Amino acid sequence: QMNVGTLVSSLTSIAWVLNLRGDDVPFTPVFAAYLFIGLSSATLFISLDKVEPPIREYLGNLQIELREYNDIWTFLRRREWGEGKLIISPQTSYALSLMLTHFRYTVLPAHIDTLRGVKNEVEIQGQRRACVRDGACFVRFLAWLEEKMALGVEVSEWAAGWYLDEFRRKAKNYMSGAYESISAAGPNAALPHYTPMKEGCRLLDKETPYLNDSGGQYRDGTCDTTRTVHLGRPTPQMCEAYTRVLQGHIAIDSATFPQGTTGRQLDVLARKALWSDGLNYGHGTGHGVGSFLSVHEGTHSFSNEVSLVPGHVITNEPGFYMAGQWGIRIESMLVVRGANTKHQYNGDVWLGFERLTCVPIQTKMVQEFLLSKEERQWIIDHNRDCLTRLEPYLKDDKRALRWLKREAERPIGVQPALPGGMIVNWD
Repeated sequence: QMNVGTLVSSLTSIAWVLNLRGDDVPFTPVFAAYLFIGLSSATLFISLDKVEPPIREYLGNLQIELREYNDIWTFLRRREWGEGKLIISPQTSYALSLMLTHFRYTVLPAHIDTLRGVKNEVEIQGQRRACVRDGACFVRFLAWLEEKMALGVEVSEWAAGWYLDEFRRKAKNYMSGAYESISAAGPNAALPHYTPMKEGCRLLDKETPYLNDSGGQYRDGTCDTTRTVHLGRPTPQMCEAYTRVLQGHIAIDSATFPQGTTGRQLDVLARKALWSDGLNYGHGTGHGVGSFLSVHEGTHSFSNEVSLVPGHVITNEPGFYMAGQWGIRIESMLVVRGANTKHQYNGDVWLGFERLTCVPIQTKMVQEFLLSKEERQWIIDHNRDCLTRLEPYLKDDKRALRWLKREAERPIGVQPALPGGMIVNWD
């Protein structure tokens, strides 16, 4: 029997195919549904009371039939699509496959996932705008946090994460968080996926780095950012690890590579500086990101053999974790773009990255003597670019604007103590 249609059960794929979003799942703007796509018809199985008149009209114009969510079982049992098999993905639920029976389906890779992973120019522009607004929120938060800590105010991990979310809630097109925020200090920052509870979480301190990994869902894009900052004077060991992590981050960000290169082939760039000191991290270097969809998306990453192509949005997030003591991670979102090289060997086959994330990188923990001239210039250019892009969004917040300008001009490294041991924080 030939394949005559496909049954889509992935909620992100359904949302993407129909260009619709919902709020049935926390942090991910999708809706509970199934979608049948045949050779000459399509049917959406969804709770009909959720479908408002404008959406009904929109789907009607696309010639998509609407049926109740639970009608999917009747549809499958009666084989209402007629003769032939349905294509399903390996991630389809076992219950659906049992209803179809193995005579009625073909299991193939989810081609929609591959298509969804390649962003068009409208999606990329949306991601770019969302990341700038999200970056402004991150700067407002870091300026607020630094001020509170300097005043001796006790700030817990949970409170810090909550305040950043509050700044995001006021931003244009904000819909929700992109995932459960990771707000971690001290030994908790050494747990890559730690999430603080309101009761009993740790207070931020001036002895260990503070790590915040969080993001927002905006109508025009999904954001995922990690920054690690020190609110006191870091130790040489922390500075060495931070510098090596940053060098890996810069290496990925600056990479140029030919078409056909996979994420796994580039992964070593993020680890090379760490490996030179016998350091490493135990998680992936980056993952795909959706366009106002799931923060983890697509078939591409820095951990598999999928070739990176223009339009792939991917995170760049090397780290280092001193178990039981502290942790460091720096994460920015990138999009794969065509690159112009000196010789263009074999033609226009060269690719590179455009950085979407726009949040300054703290230079206090950077050991300048470990940097190459190019790495040092990258840091300076990055923070000054953040100032240029974010300044228009912060004119109503003198504290945040002052903090942003200072970070763009701050010297690299911990400033030395004055004679007599006096310490002055550069401001």
